[in-house]
Amino acid sequence: MSVLTRTENYYKIGGSLKYQHPTYVKRQADDELYDGLKQGEYCYVLNSRQMGKSSLRVRMMKILKSEGIKCASIDMTRLGSQTTPEAWYLGIVSELVRNFGLSTRFDDIAWWKQHEILSPLQRLNWFIEDVLLTQFDQNLVVFLDEIDSIIKLNFKDDFFAFIRACYNQRADNPDYNRLTFCLLGVATPSNLIDDKKRTPFNIGRSIQLGGFQFEDAKASLIPGFVDKVDDPETVLKEVLNWTGGQPFLTQKLCYLIGKYSQSRTPDIAQIVHTYILENWQSQDEPEHLRTIRDRLLSNEQRAERLLGLYQHLLQQGQVAVNDHPEQMELRLSGLVVKQQQTLRVYNRIYQTVFNLQWVNEKLANLRPYSEAITAWFASKGQDNSRLLRGQALQEARQWAANQCLSDQDYQFLAKSEQWEKWEVERALDAEKKERKLVLLEMQIAQEKIKQAQEQARREKCQNRLKFAVTWALVLAVATGTGFYVRQQLKQTYTESLEEQIKKAGDSALLKFELGQLEALLQAMKAGHTLATSFGERPLVNYPTTRPVLALQEILNNIQERNQLHHQGSVESLAFSRDGQTIVTASLDGMILMWNRQGKPIGQLPGHPARVTSIAISQDGQRIASASIDGTVRLWHRQENGMQELPKQQGWVRSVAFSPDGELIATASSDHTARLWDIQGNLLQEFTGHEDEVTRVAFSPDGQFIATASSDHTARLWDIQGNLLQEFKGHQGWVRSVAFSPDGKFIATASSDHTARLWDIQGNLLQEFKGHQGRVTQVMFSPDGQFLGTASMDGTARLWDWQGNVVQNLKGHQGLVTDLAMSRDGQIIVTATSDGIAHLWTRSHNQPLQGHQDGVTHVTFSPDGQLLGTASSDGTARLWNRQGKSILEFKGHQGSVTDITFRPDQQMIATASSDGTVRLWDIQGKLQRRLPNHSGGVAQVAFSPDGQLIATASSDGIARLWDIQGNLLQDLIGHQGWVRSLAFSPDGTQIATASSDRTVRLWDLQGNLRQELKGHQGWVKSVAFSPNGDYIATASIDGIVRLWDTDGNLVKELNQHPSGITHIAFSPDGTRIATASFEGIARLWDLQGNLVQEIKGHQGAVVSVTFSPDGTQIATASSDGTARIWQVEGLGELLSRGCIWLQDYLVTHPEAREELQVCDFRE
Repeated sequence: MSVLTRTENYYKIGGSLKYQHPTYVKRQADDELYDGLKQGEYCYVLNSRQMGKSSLRVRMMKILKSEGIKCASIDMTRLGSQTTPEAWYLGIVSELVRNFGLSTRFDDIAWWKQHEILSPLQRLNWFIEDVLLTQFDQNLVVFLDEIDSIIKLNFKDDFFAFIRACYNQRADNPDYNRLTFCLLGVATPSNLIDDKKRTPFNIGRSIQLGGFQFEDAKASLIPGFVDKVDDPETVLKEVLNWTGGQPFLTQKLCYLIGKYSQSRTPDIAQIVHTYILENWQSQDEPEHLRTIRDRLLSNEQRAERLLGLYQHLLQQGQVAVNDHPEQMELRLSGLVVKQQQTLRVYNRIYQTVFNLQWVNEKLANLRPYSEAITAWFASKGQDNSRLLRGQALQEARQWAANQCLSDQDYQFLAKSEQWEKWEVERALDAEKKERKLVLLEMQIAQEKIKQAQEQARREKCQNRLKFAVTWALVLAVATGTGFYVRQQLKQTYTESLEEQIKKAGDSALLKFELGQLEALLQAMKAGHTLATSFGERPLVNYPTTRPVLALQEILNNIQERNQLHHQGSVESLAFSRDGQTIVTASLDGMILMWNRQGKPIGQLPGHPARVTSIAISQDGQRIASASIDGTVRLWHRQENGMQELPKQQGWVRSVAFSPDGELIATASSDHTARLWDIQGNLLQEFTGHEDEVTRVAFSPDGQFIATASSDHTARLWDIQGNLLQEFKGHQGWVRSVAFSPDGKFIATASSDHTARLWDIQGNLLQEFKGHQGRVTQVMFSPDGQFLGTASMDGTARLWDWQGNVVQNLKGHQGLVTDLAMSRDGQIIVTATSDGIAHLWTRSHNQPLQGHQDGVTHVTFSPDGQLLGTASSDGTARLWNRQGKSILEFKGHQGSVTDITFRPDQQMIATASSDGTVRLWDIQGKLQRRLPNHSGGVAQVAFSPDGQLIATASSDGIARLWDIQGNLLQDLIGHQGWVRSLAFSPDGTQIATASSDRTVRLWDLQGNLRQELKGHQGWVKSVAFSPNGDYIATASIDGIVRLWDTDGNLVKELNQHPSGITHIAFSPDGTRIATASFEGIARLWDLQGNLVQEIKGHQGAVVSVTFSPDGTQIATASSDGTARIWQVEGLGELLSRGCIWLQDYLVTHPEAREELQVCDFRE
């Protein structure tokens, strides 16, 4: 046999390797899988195709069998996908019989038919328990290979749930400890059970099957090169350099070298290009690259997002790992691999075949707006002519509605939406100006007519009157713009004032995302016009409520308080420690001082060049400023003196005071940070950064300094200049660094669009993702509970430590360059490139936060001073009206679904999915527990006199109890879950709502009095009106129905675009509040008119309730929060708006002149 032939035959391309095949490469996964199965652990090897899963299975079975463990392997593709559950489960049993050698002593077909009274899954269960586990005393391991082939079976959830049940059965039946499953395939654990109502597949050990490493592979792969190449190790290293250790490609490239190389020093690059890359689709045998391509493109809706993610990865070189489904799917394609918490292209071959040009071409075939988005991103988002408008945007919306979009698509479409709204707004403003001009011309004409009439009356000269009138009308037209003015005059006469006010209200809402204060001003003007034009009246009697709805939404969500104006970009700002002074510095070298309300209180001479950084000492007496001219200036506020530190060689990018105010640290573009005393003496230099030092910060105790640099790192030093720690991981400039208030943590912000949280030892704790531009600043809130970031995407954000955005400050018209917070944490100031510093408030309409999962219910106490919340985290809480959690109820073993107060407020009841109701005193002490229901309890209610308790359960039964916990009645009749119930105000009836789409009325003896039918979906909530005359029902069909107690339908409210989750009457019975899946609560009058729309939650609103006095509404949401909202009329809204604008109107007198409804004095 020739050397060439021996080398070719040595390697095997595709398919499973036989046991002890010489090219089998033993990896870490081999040991982990062996250890897991040997110990009886369920294991799963889930990875992309052609990674060696089946070869691993073959070898593992041989090893386990040699140690006395019985093994079976089922190739799930052999069972088929176009089959019935009956045939498929019989196939499982038959494969187990054959694999375990039971064919000669067990007739699987006959046994299967004998038990046909059972479902197929039950028969499989019986077979394992009564046959398989009784036939053998040894441990049994069942390998299920190619499990991805059954992912689309409509009964696969049952199968994988059954495997999980076998594992759980070990606690009850020790024989199951001998049975172990091993799953192999191209899938993720989340793919195995789709039904979110079921427990996910969360058992077993995940075995990570990585690629070949040189040290692992050399013993198996180098022998094939012996006598063929001079330096086999170098050849293998070069092979792995091309394949990244991907098993299939590694075997194939080794084979190709043996077959085609004519030199003992093979040109591996040439072989790769000739036999793999060139015309790769025709040379891809056995199929490998085409498999990756098809997995990316097979699903058009998913393909766009996968390609978008992969495009971003190619552009950035890598992306951070997260658990998003599209990342998991991209990894399963085999194209990318996880390396140290980042995703990278697996190897050079993939990167060459599936390059950026290939991705762009495929995206172009998918996106209807491909040319526009490519050009827009090529302009770095500056060429707004490429954004979509009109019909093109509408078509893009329709296409996108059914797609899984990439982040770039979302950004492009969102910007297009924003730009179109801005153009509409600009057109409206132009129209408004034109209308004012026309109205002015009309007034002039009317005045001329009036004068002419008066003149004619005095002179009794009708001919002169006719002439004057004619002249005035001609003048009105002539001073306009010809035909256009005539058309505007016609429109002005015919367009109703109602329509103008309506448009103004809608326009204000459109403006809110672009500028909060500007939107409020416009809504206030529209509301004032409505009030003055139509007088004081109930909201429902106004011809339009658009300005009212706009004011409600804006005032409920507004955060911006004031704006401080510079002539140039605001580069830096600082808050004094006492929170009373704000200092801002700008591109034009100006340094301005303001009080907390935004009123100017002083100005410093500044620098002749751009000011890059500003700082205030903790005692508030000194201000330090840094400039690109290399200088740092110190100002003493009491002495009005200025001192300048020795000039540095580069830009001074940052300046900071030590906590005691005696030291100053500076960061410079010359790669150095420096420490100075207050007299300007240089004490220490901090060298080591490989690029500009962008930011410097002192630790709270003043003993350490942190620096940020454009070399992508941050560093920790002691004040003697010793380097203590380096923080690596950012993929761009580190632009900011900050210490936590306790000094134990450090935060960094970077040009890579992220901020990061580290402990002082340099361990990465959290990554904060979401900004669409460079993050320019990061800081901790004074209480250390939150992080604040500023970004060039035009937003500033507050985050909790888990990486969740808790406040998003939108509306900047420029890049956000800096961020500062008052000592009490209530005021945030942001600096922008458009020359404005914005003042924001944190305390406005803050949610009730504290639950660790969704809030399922909210209720006011009878006296209105407390709120109760229930949560899926298994707890209930009491809160005071200031939003502070004052009591927590623990003990339930499942989600707490409801909380309610007894009318005398001496007892609280909670209901839970664990099947129990618990009764507590007002101090939180458990008094008693109602006996277990046979299903979860959805709701609990006290009777009006507080002596009875009613419960609604998922077992389809409502129950009536006395206050001692004795069961009085079962209300039986519903054919589905009882999801809600309510006592009538007189306490003589109970209404129940069910997933069987009906509502039933019962007396207290359990007799059915009335059945209300008509809903097309589950009825989620039922409520009696306070006078007992009406019953309101809400359903996931999106309709609220109002009935009388005789069962007659009185009214339908069908304006909800999504299902309704809860309903409540106002205390006076004139309004109905609804909560919905879309995250909005609404307030209606009984005629079905929308009175108020409440937005602000980030998840479904699942509960809504009125305060006892009817002035407030509380809502609960799946986003983990509850909120309190005001119920107000137009006059109250205008008053609240004026109060909010008070500081702004003082510093913006031109706005005060336009807004006549507010009359504040300085």
